[in-house]
Amino acid sequence: MFGRFVMERREVVYRLGGVDPDEGVDVYELVKYLNKFDDLVRLAVREAGYDGELQIRVRPFKEGSFLTEFVIESGLVDFLTSNEVDAVLKGLEILGMAGTAAAGIPRVVRAVRGFTDKFRKNDDGTFTYGRGADSVTVDAATHGALQNPKVAELYSDVAVGPVAEFSGVVQQVNIYMRDPGSEDDGVSSGAAFTREDSADFNTYAKTAAAVDELEYTESVLVNRGIWLRPVSGSYGGAEKGYSFCFGVGDDAKLYKQVRIEDADFLERLASGEVRFTSGDLLQANLEVTERVHKSGLKKASYRILKVVDYRPLKVPHQESFADFIDGEGAV
Repeated sequence: MFGRFVMERREVVYRLGGVDPDEGVDVYELVKYLNKFDDLVRLAVREAGYDGELQIRVRPFKEGSFLTEFVIESGLVDFLTSNEVDAVLKGLEILGMAGTAAAGIPRVVRAVRGFTDKFRKNDDGTFTYGRGADSVTVDAATHGALQNPKVAELYSDVAVGPVAEFSGVVQQVNIYMRDPGSEDDGVSSGAAFTREDSADFNTYAKTAAAVDELEYTESVLVNRGIWLRPVSGSYGGAEKGYSFCFGVGDDAKLYKQVRIEDADFLERLASGEVRFTSGDLLQANLEVTERVHKSGLKKASYRILKVVDYRPLKVPHQESFADFIDGEGAV
């Protein structure tokens, strides 16, 4: 027997406080914050363990705020488990939008003044941020979200971005969950942000990005005897490099900012003996180093360790009238 289609809804208010309803804010500037708000919720819910379909819609609510619906849809009622619903609620709690928000991101960021690299792991799998009476202990899901640099960047933008960008127009940002059909706008619950929070949340975004930059796994592969074509660039030392292309057509791969570390070939470049053109061919041992950061961000760097062969483009010689005369005289 087939189940019925169901939808589980959660409503969250994103309010820009203090906006004069007669003046408003630029719609194009506002839309970018709604897009970031969408991305932020999806990331937090994923950190909470929900991998299903999440539809997010926005509709007007009251002056200065927007009601955002988060809709979980499942084809069969049997497949909509309490775990899925709990994960969405957990994601909102992580963001400080639902529940008591006692251990959500806003509380932690304020407790450590944005320095979210200051934590310790406890024996029970929880994490404690800060020390003393102001310390905050969070579970693994909240810790994962706090350490995600994309969550940090989006949260900082969504929470304090409008206050800074619409200076004097937006006095406060409120984000909170609202019961469907409730008369209460719930401003006293959830999370609220003012200009005083800007320093802490900007520090949070920078700290999370810096930690992610330092924590990674690395793999190194050397492609020996690979044929490359110069694409662009002006070699000026170790900091700069050329772009090279490997292969042709749709299968071609572009290597950017390739460092050349073959001393003999570098000398030929420096003297002007070698001047790359797009038709040249270079056979080289190319080292590819790929870093996968804790957040999942991937970065690659490239070094030419040895130039095995270099073949400059040979432009066919086009005979001139003088060449023809010289040729006749030689006969």
